[in-house]
Amino acid sequence: MAARRALRQRQQAGHGRRQEHPRRGGGVRRPHWFWSDQFGLNLQHCGDAHGWDRLVVRGSVAESDFIAFYLAGGVLRAAFTAERGGDVYAAKELIARQAAPDPRRLADEDVDLMDLMDELPEAAEAAPSGGN
Repeated sequence: MAARRALRQRQQAGHGRRQEHPRRGGGVRRPHWFWSDQFGLNLQHCGDAHGWDRLVVRGSVAESDFIAFYLAGGVLRAAFTAERGGDVYAAKELIARQAAPDPRRLADEDVDLMDLMDELPEAAEAAPSGGN
């Protein structure tokens, strides 16, 4: 029952609608995003993790302070965070742009995730995201 209600809410919210990119202009497909506070943790998810073939983790799963990136064919498709809400904005932008970031840089705590946006090839920046 709850799953049907969540699906209905997602459909009513206009999942996958095209929106203007705030910094670069042009229509891009915004990945869906949701959050919840559970068990004393802030949990957030964005994108569509179906069909992923590689998982890259930044932070510590054992300490419940991490972001997990789901890639398919090298392209970032989704992200899940525990106590890393600030990383979700960058993840949503990378997902919307169909970025294929270097997994080592995704995992590296010293790399600012927004810097990865600046490293995207021109073609990736201009391409709207396909729906999953």
